[in-house]
Amino acid sequence: MTRKKLGVLFLTTPFAGLISSLVLFAILNLKAKNLVDPESVPAWINVANLLLGLIGTLSVLGIIFGIPIGIYLLVSGAKKSKS
Repeated sequence: MTRKKLGVLFLTTPFAGLISSLVLFAILNLKAKNLVDPESVPAWINVANLLLGLIGTLSVLGIIFGIPIGIYLLVSGAKKSKS
């Protein structure tokens, strides 16, 4: 994998993870409220919410650290290809 492709991957993956976790969180909670009584939420819904929250947290950390790394890889990959 080239530096340019890796840089683009570092730039796009955190945003895709954050958006997908938010969308899945909304869909899961919307369906869960329609299926069961809100006071007696099954354990699997709580576990799924926990995992989606963890994915969202890791995505935000990926944005914080991945954006500078991705930019560095894109810039350094461009310098290497010109030489």
